[in-house]
Amino acid sequence: MLEIAVFLCGAVVMAIELTGSRVVAPYLGTSLVVWTGLIGIILGSLSLGYWWGGRLADRRPEARLLGRIILLAALATGAIAVTSSFVLEYLQSQGIGLYAAAVWATLLLFAPPAVLLGMVAPFAVRLKLTDTASGGRTAGTLYAISTIGSIAGTFLAGFVLIAWIGSTNILLLMAAVLAVASLCAARSGAVSKGAACAFFLALLLGAVGHDARLAHEGFVDTDTPYNRVIVFKGAEEGTGRLMRVMTTGPHAKQSAMYLDSPTDLALAYTRY
Repeated sequence: MLEIAVFLCGAVVMAIELTGSRVVAPYLGTSLVVWTGLIGIILGSLSLGYWWGGRLADRRPEARLLGRIILLAALATGAIAVTSSFVLEYLQSQGIGLYAAAVWATLLLFAPPAVLLGMVAPFAVRLKLTDTASGGRTAGTLYAISTIGSIAGTFLAGFVLIAWIGSTNILLLMAAVLAVASLCAARSGAVSKGAACAFFLALLLGAVGHDARLAHEGFVDTDTPYNRVIVFKGAEEGTGRLMRVMTTGPHAKQSAMYLDSPTDLALAYTRY
């Protein structure tokens, strides 16, 4: 069961990283600067987790403690879905520049679960280690399982889940997966871990229903295989004429139409 927990945690790490670009896209865009911030900070967070997890495992090599670490990672992952819009709106309003905003957004939102998930593999190695003669094989096997999980998480999130359930909702699903992983790591606290999984799934269902209600009212926030697309009703600057607007990033409109005359050219660049 410990191997299953390691596999699931490896998968969730990459799902979070890929989802991160879609979460920040409406506020910061998806430029190379944003991707650099995401990859660099998450790699740094994983490194901190490897170091911290190894030290903690030597002091307290307990499966119960590993289960709690994974459950904390589940809570941190779910928190991204709840707090991301507030954090990103605040950073956007501060005018600190794209470079600083990309770094701070990743630090505040994605670093906490990455640190906790980084602790899992070295902790699992310590728990599985029975003698030094097979230490290299044990470490290699568990890190291979974690990496295979990361590969699976990359393809599943990138090819299927993000476009299917959306970038915010996938975080709630990954939180539920981590609650299951915490139970795989240690059977203790099964009731609380099961309750956490049920809670995240309930939030996921509520989020799906909320998205459907917003879409019915004319606000659509959806993930496609190519971009996060937001469609909403707005008013033209200067005239106040009502429009339906589509955007895939901050400070720009990719498409628009007038509600009172859909065939008129609504954006300035289309009139040349």
